[in-house]
Amino acid sequence: MLTVTSTEAQTRFGDLIQFTKKEPVRVTHQNGAVVYIVDEQLFQELVDIQTRRSEAASWYRDYQRDFEKNNPNLDRTELTEEMVNDLVHELR
Repeated sequence: MLTVTSTEAQTRFGDLIQFTKKEPVRVTHQNGAVVYIVDEQLFQELVDIQTRRSEAASWYRDYQRDFEKNNPNLDRTELTEEMVNDLVHELR
């Protein structure tokens, strides 16, 4: 990934836009990353991933709420590491 200073980014912005067709550009200010310049396709992919992640988290919260409401007498014993290992080995 190409890294440039904020001053360099201002000076070479047109070139950097063309470069983002290959890979993102990291822009730093006072030795720390402040922004990344990415092309439209990558940006849209990132937005789509974020949207799907948010929708999945919302679905899971709703599912968990409904499951707990429909199973009020469920034993809420927490899984131990040993129980998880047993389940993993059982599934192999």
